[in-house]
Amino acid sequence: MSELSKIIVEKWELIAAIVVVVSGTGISGLVIWFKNRQKRIRLGKLPSGDFPFEVILPQSNTVLQQIMPSNDVSDPLADCNIPYQQRQPDRQVRQELEQAFVEESWVLILGRTGLGKTRESAHLAELLNREGWTILNLVDGEWLDVPRQFPQDKINPGGKLLFFLDDLNRWMYRGNPREIPDNADDPAQPLRVPVQERLLRTLEFYEQECRGSVRVIATARNEPQELEKLQFEKYGSLWRRFCCYELAEPSDEAIVDLLSDRVTAAQLKGSSEDYPKIARKNDKTFRNIVENLRIAKNRDLTVDEEQLSASLDQTWRKCYSDAVKKYPTARYVYDAIELLRRLNLLLSIPMVEGTAKLLIQKRGFGWLWQWLSIKKVIGHLQQTEEILRPRDGQIEAKKTQNVVLDLYLPGVLKLLAQMKSQYSAELLAAEFFDCGNALYRLGRNEEAIASFDQALAFKPDLHEAWYNRGGSLSDLGRYEDAIASYEQALAFKPELHEAWYNRGNSLSALGRNEEAIASYDQALAFKPDKHEAWYNRGLSLSALGRKEEAIASYSTFHFYGVQ
Repeated sequence: MSELSKIIVEKWELIAAIVVVVSGTGISGLVIWFKNRQKRIRLGKLPSGDFPFEVILPQSNTVLQQIMPSNDVSDPLADCNIPYQQRQPDRQVRQELEQAFVEESWVLILGRTGLGKTRESAHLAELLNREGWTILNLVDGEWLDVPRQFPQDKINPGGKLLFFLDDLNRWMYRGNPREIPDNADDPAQPLRVPVQERLLRTLEFYEQECRGSVRVIATARNEPQELEKLQFEKYGSLWRRFCCYELAEPSDEAIVDLLSDRVTAAQLKGSSEDYPKIARKNDKTFRNIVENLRIAKNRDLTVDEEQLSASLDQTWRKCYSDAVKKYPTARYVYDAIELLRRLNLLLSIPMVEGTAKLLIQKRGFGWLWQWLSIKKVIGHLQQTEEILRPRDGQIEAKKTQNVVLDLYLPGVLKLLAQMKSQYSAELLAAEFFDCGNALYRLGRNEEAIASFDQALAFKPDLHEAWYNRGGSLSDLGRYEDAIASYEQALAFKPELHEAWYNRGNSLSALGRNEEAIASYDQALAFKPDKHEAWYNRGLSLSALGRKEEAIASYSTFHFYGVQ
């Protein structure tokens, strides 16, 4: 799309939005729309850099609102307003969790989707906050790793720190197609060190630096496919630090208590005589009850057994189906959110809107209206479902095929570059770097180079990007440029033997065999058993007519390599 076309589309988008708003709500609606538009423009600007946590100071009265935010904190069905429920009449879950901290200072609360892990852990965090603990709540869309220095401007090193890590499965997503098997010599390795490793070293850093105490509350879903993402066996050094606590299902009595309290608070229509039947039909989750109550409120329905969706997955599927029926473009919003979550990017309205527009197929005449209506659809879904803060299973319930990430990576990252103020330089560099790797593996080397250049714009000393950029340049036959890129990598990491080796290959391709041999020698100085370097060194020696030296190099290759 040309720049002129973009301007025309943007103007028509504004006009269409005004027409829709004015026709539906009059001038007052236009004022509200404009204010909301300004708010949306600002939405998503979060702390960035070395500190990916939201700080909740001790004795705060907003712990639940900050951990479980809502569009409307006065809504009786907002997560932060739903009162704590005792799950089982014969068990004191709160006391059991407190006892878990006696065994380990890190506690991992496990339970299936919708069981109330976040709520249980949030109420525990609120209790500890009242006892003087500063809560560090991990923020979506931030780069998690050890800070360059202790953030004394944000937290007191002598205080008590409570790290709050909700829904670790999402952070440790395994289905990312950019992930490839470990191979030290592969020029397309992902930049990201696995989250499990970065999480462990970050938490241990704070333990070492803090003179006070450090505790961790984490939650994770424990369905088989979700547990697989955590990789307990592979990252045992992390998971052994946690005391794992299996969260009990709520009893029917607890469900009835929740219904009795919230139906009254939300002024819904319902009879207490129906509540035991609803509890028996329910899938033993709190979340399913809350979402059914939300649907009843939105549609002015009576809360009864007949109207209840029996399972959370069924409820979410119904929400998705109804949304697509009302707004066919809602499917693009869901797909956009799925894609952005797989990249662990912030779900701000501008980012979701831009990504959804990328997914629309521009065929026929209908696509323009779909394109223009995306913002309105996001607003509706945010109002009715709080779609920008998706709950466990909410997006997955659409049951449609996963978006092919590699097809849309360049477009998503172009959006990312335009909204760089929302994200840390570390995360942006990692995203562009990994995108470059994906494009490299697809043979799209020109695009890969552009992506590596973007990564280097955010982190100029990223030697991995200089090195992998050299690989793409070499594949295109641009050997001089490849050599320059390898040399930049070596300027930041002189011991990078792979860069010395591949620099030698590019020099050899240009017929500069003396320089190639010197580069292979440097690679072998750091990794003497690199048999490929011995072999290619032999080729360069042979090209120079130095047969005896070439034979010796081939012999060493056979010693280290495959016979």
